[in-house]
Amino acid sequence: MLARWKKVVERRGQSVLISSYFYNGIQTKYFREIGLWYGLDNYMIIDFSGYYLADEAARCQNYLRNRLRRESGAFIETTLNRLVARGEKLLDFAKRVGQRSRLGDNIFSIFYRFSELCLEFGPAMYFPILSEPAIEEAVRSLIKKRKPADAEHIYEVFTSSVEPTAGSYELASLHRIAIAYKRSGRRQTIRLMAMLDDHLARYGWLAFTKFVGRPWTKRTLLARISHLLRDKSARGDSKILDQYRQRKRETATLVRQLKLSGREQGLIRSAQQLAYFRTWRVDVYTQAGYRIRNLLYAIARRVRVSPREVVWMTYTEIEDCLSNNKAFPAALARSRMRGGWQLRFARGRMMFSFHPPSLVSARNERTTEVHGQSAQPGFIRGEVRIIRGVREFFKMKSNAILVTSMTTPDFVPLMERASAIVTDEGGITCHAAIVSRELRIPCVIGTKIATKVFKDGDLVEVDANHGIIKKI
Repeated sequence: MLARWKKVVERRGQSVLISSYFYNGIQTKYFREIGLWYGLDNYMIIDFSGYYLADEAARCQNYLRNRLRRESGAFIETTLNRLVARGEKLLDFAKRVGQRSRLGDNIFSIFYRFSELCLEFGPAMYFPILSEPAIEEAVRSLIKKRKPADAEHIYEVFTSSVEPTAGSYELASLHRIAIAYKRSGRRQTIRLMAMLDDHLARYGWLAFTKFVGRPWTKRTLLARISHLLRDKSARGDSKILDQYRQRKRETATLVRQLKLSGREQGLIRSAQQLAYFRTWRVDVYTQAGYRIRNLLYAIARRVRVSPREVVWMTYTEIEDCLSNNKAFPAALARSRMRGGWQLRFARGRMMFSFHPPSLVSARNERTTEVHGQSAQPGFIRGEVRIIRGVREFFKMKSNAILVTSMTTPDFVPLMERASAIVTDEGGITCHAAIVSRELRIPCVIGTKIATKVFKDGDLVEVDANHGIIKKI
């Protein structure tokens, strides 16, 4: 059966609730709202890995490629603007719900509206993944015509965000606090505590990725600060954010030097906007889930599960329990947390089932070397730690080489402790690429099989100058 399916992403630890929003939200009726045909009527999750039907994905990507040829970056910008409007609408609603001290008898109607807004934003999750290949091809073609000596560097500039993400601002803020802490003689002064409180108020939601995880505390921030100071890596916030200002200036210079037309400039602008949007779209869901914790707690009490278990229900299951005053089997929610399940989406319908292990595609990779794309240069040797999701964060050791399918904002404290980062997935605009540049940590992305080839404790060398990782 899996021969017809194409693996797209692995989201280890991603909750069932947010999965039901992402994938049901990509159905055609929601894409009609943003004026773009999607054509993905089928999607499947098996043990946290997502699969498209290969022919549907190819048809969709060809459609996007043809539109890009006809309209250049204009339709990308228009689509992103529409999706941003829906994301901001979702965030505004979630913030207003989070500010309510009492929800009263309106839990069902509030949750129903929240779900509608989440579904409308669902197309945002896969628009970047499906459109990036066409954008990257177009940018490379544009650069190739000019035959510059430093084509690869220009490509990186043109396909990277010129606007800092929330994670970038969080890192800058933490480094600023670390410097203040050091100057105070590492005393926990009233001023330092106030800075930590402000930091948590602004960025505490970043740890709530996929509707799971524990919000940061002062204690976790101080642990991160101690690591920064121990490694002498704390920098002023301006230095972290400077790279974005520098990239914006360099983009303008390259546009002039290469004498790009207005149409070509639109393509570059859309590529950089897409790079920013790729992280922003995840941040929207993360922050929205964090803001409605009061609603999730109220739902958990109503359907008789714990707050930790409620996010392992689909939104339709929650609506059914609320409207019919039913309890949800807590044991079923807990079993989903362990894996071994399949969630199938077909033309707007969701089907949840447990499945035999034979349905999961498994392959042992017999090699000692993997190749990927360099996101941040460097060379390092160290011990591997395979981290597949939030429930494995405890395994991370300082100066270990972090190997994972992909990173999300909740990975940042681990990335700060890593000597190098290696991912299965990702392009030059992915989260791991962005953060590794900010932290100046060697990083290789898009290896496809690193998590299958290596295991905890393996000694490897990471040549991020050439995108090679090998056992030693």
